[in-house]
Amino acid sequence: MPLICIIGPDGAGKTTQARLLQKKLEQAGIQCKYVWLRFNHKISLPLLAFARAVGLSRAQQLKSGKKLVYHNFDKYRPVAFLYQYTLLVDVLLSSLMKVRIPLLLGKTVVCDRFVHDSLVDLIVSTKNVALLDDIVGRLFIALVPNAKIIMLYERMETLESRREDVKEDKNLQFRIRLYDMVASEFNVLVVRGDESISMIHSRIMQIIRFRANTLGS
Repeated sequence: MPLICIIGPDGAGKTTQARLLQKKLEQAGIQCKYVWLRFNHKISLPLLAFARAVGLSRAQQLKSGKKLVYHNFDKYRPVAFLYQYTLLVDVLLSSLMKVRIPLLLGKTVVCDRFVHDSLVDLIVSTKNVALLDDIVGRLFIALVPNAKIIMLYERMETLESRREDVKEDKNLQFRIRLYDMVASEFNVLVVRGDESISMIHSRIMQIIRFRANTLGS
């Protein structure tokens, strides 16, 4: 499987599992590239700056020094409308540069987050759950090439215990509900995170091998 994407809410263990998978594939002699695909703002940057200036975005400073940024684009429809399409272009460009080109060069790409996560972020920013069924959501998912998408999922209480920024995120419950909807809407395979790191890694490897065997048969 040339493209493997691990998606899911913050604190679910995506980076740990993506790095373990990359290492395992490289040990097997497979040319592999790790890609972190989130916050790909370029075309949308001027709009985000405008939103901040007019009070549609605000930042919460955490004790650790990290910041949580909240967008309330639902309060001004033109910004919500423009943001969904500028973000779509940003995700398209990032996908082309970071994923499509390495795939064309014959590499296996392990994505830590992917298009689905950007779609969840967009819905949180606009408070528009209908985007999952709208043309915008379909355009986002159309950016996904042939890939194995695996969602890591964990209980809200466990996610909160792992990272300060997750615990302080006022949208956490909403995000988790959206990931439930994404998994259901787009038939994404879900791996529960209530096992050890090694057990989850083994489960992911089994899924990948099964997929590879299916494609090769």
